[in-house]
Amino acid sequence: MVLPLLLLSAALAAREPGDYRAAVFQGAARELEVLNGEGRFEDVLKLGERFTERVEPGAPVLYEMAYAANRMGRSRDALRLYDQALRLQPDLAVALYDRGELRLLQGDDAGALADFQAAALARPDHWAIHFRLAHLAGRRGDAAALDTHLVEALRVGFDFRTVVEDPDWKAWSRDPKLGPVIKRLLVVYSDEAIFEQLQREP
Repeated sequence: MVLPLLLLSAALAAREPGDYRAAVFQGAARELEVLNGEGRFEDVLKLGERFTERVEPGAPVLYEMAYAANRMGRSRDALRLYDQALRLQPDLAVALYDRGELRLLQGDDAGALADFQAAALARPDHWAIHFRLAHLAGRRGDAAALDTHLVEALRVGFDFRTVVEDPDWKAWSRDPKLGPVIKRLLVVYSDEAIFEQLQREP
């Protein structure tokens, strides 16, 4: 697939008003997103690099490149590209969230927490971000933070049924500090029967 928007002249893009340049970046990113959806990750990296060289770095394009590298298991490259995207657009919630997930996988809870907190400020309406903050609170044994972030996650669409087989949440449901928080929120927002499912041994 040829990306016509990627072939715009660098000089033209550099001289156009900011909103036009933003449209160029978004258009290129949309085409890269299609390729990512098709699993054509190498093409995304090649075409994204071509765009960056011929026009200039843009956060949406760098994000799609980071996503491709992430899906290919190239976590170091993905982190580098997420970092570059976020230097250009610090409130890019998808990049913050994805980088937080990578940091979580690498055991960098502090880095993941910072990313998820920033993502929550940028996209307070997405339950997955609040859920990850709740998950980190559970790992810390922080019942108050678990309560706060779970309430926010539930408010914007989180469903407790997604964690009934998760070993961490099963353990937290039996924890003397965390268990009462989970049970109370299940009673108020969902179904107490889910608490019984959580407490079953794996």
